[in-house]
Amino acid sequence: MLSIFLSNEEILNIKQNKNSKEIEVNNLSVLINVRTSYYYYIFYAVIIFVILIELLLYGLLFRSRMAYDLKAIGIYRSLGMRRIQIVSHYLINTFITLTLQFLIPYFAMLALIYLIFGIVSSSLFIILGIIVGYILVFISVLIPLGALLLKTPHNILVKHDI
Repeated sequence: MLSIFLSNEEILNIKQNKNSKEIEVNNLSVLINVRTSYYYYIFYAVIIFVILIELLLYGLLFRSRMAYDLKAIGIYRSLGMRRIQIVSHYLINTFITLTLQFLIPYFAMLALIYLIFGIVSSSLFIILGIIVGYILVFISVLIPLGALLLKTPHNILVKHDI
């Protein structure tokens, strides 16, 4: 037990057990359950894990879409289409698909968290979550596309001739 004198008449007592803390000021006590705070950390860790798995799956989805379009990319490059046009085409396609398939479940998840646990995320964390999600998926799309576009159109058509 810890006693702190705040003023001449106020005394603050803090008792800590294994699962709770009791704070007492002038014989008015408040019991704080410490164990429930661990559930929130576990819950947030599970949410972050699920979002990372979802973003990984989106990266694989767009990579397989690029693998499906390999021949078309080679033909476009041999006809003189610039790399930036192909990249912008895939980024726009990624943005539209991600907006429809990521934002709606993201906001549904936030609403579910609010309904079940009563936790309201701040708008800063919501916006950061959206921005980080888009950046991670764009990076996962641009890495294989950039590696493919470093090759000459002839190499793309010869190596990936289907």
